[in-house]
Amino acid sequence: SIGTVVNVTVGFSENIIVTGNPKITLNTNPEKFATYVSGSGSNSLIFTYTVETGDSSSRLDYASTTSLALNGGTIQDAATNNATLSLPAPGSNGLYVTNIVIDTSAPFIGPVTTTTPTGTYGTGSVINVTLGFLAETVIVTGVPKITLNTSPAREANYVSGSGSNSLVFAYTVQAGDASTHLDYSSTSALALNGGTISDAAGNNATLTLPPPGISGFYIANIAILTAPPNNLVWIAGQSSVSIGGQCQSYTIQSRQPSGTPANVPSNTSVTLSGFGAGTFYSNSNCTTPLAGSASMIVAGTSVTTIYFKDIVSENLTFTASATG
Repeated sequence: SIGTVVNVTVGFSENIIVTGNPKITLNTNPEKFATYVSGSGSNSLIFTYTVETGDSSSRLDYASTTSLALNGGTIQDAATNNATLSLPAPGSNGLYVTNIVIDTSAPFIGPVTTTTPTGTYGTGSVINVTLGFLAETVIVTGVPKITLNTSPAREANYVSGSGSNSLVFAYTVQAGDASTHLDYSSTSALALNGGTISDAAGNNATLTLPPPGISGFYIANIAILTAPPNNLVWIAGQSSVSIGGQCQSYTIQSRQPSGTPANVPSNTSVTLSGFGAGTFYSNSNCTTPLAGSASMIVAGTSVTTIYFKDIVSENLTFTASATG
């Protein structure tokens, strides 16, 4: 990563004296050099290279057999014989064998998805969010989090994926949570929360998320509803003339106080009243009465069709209430 110091040691057959600052050209992109720092008077010279922004090399080595250059200095033995500067062929030396990778690019986020199916979820449900990083794996420490667009605001906390290019976060629905279309709250919703997300070279990940409303997580169309809507009203047949002996269908719709349709959470009990001498049924032939003739369990939908048959013809006004 940026700022790392890599040393290169060149061995000679006898002790040598160095003047100036010889250098070795490396195979980095862009081209960089390891500069002489110490070793004069011995048979081993040490050169160092400091990694800078934008540098890269899939496997660090010197560039060629002629990479060692005097750069205005000298490398001689005690008798002032100039040293032979030819290096072994690249790819066969200890520097190459060490397998050093130069990577100064920060990992960045690509797709944001979920494996949670489309639907409406209530208290205790666990929703996962997966962040995909492009081109490289990342290492995670601590518990980073993603702020969601729930009311009140909740977070999905990191649970797994360190050492891969996909990080999984999980959100457990709590009582009182709501979201008509679950998503993260903003492009800056991912926070380290005292932890880290970085690549193997130590480059910190870019935490910016794609804009809300376009990710696979959003497209999954997940709703959070942990309490029945305040009003559950008939949208067809609210006031009706029942016809004795005839099986009639009616439709109810759950709505928020604003009038917007809202899916009913799991284990919502709907109780019907105003049915006079008749009975509500769950099937279109009016052969399967609802429990207690006027209650049912509804989950994951905003519209429910039920059936009614009266033993006499009469004017009725139906009402409905929900608990759960």
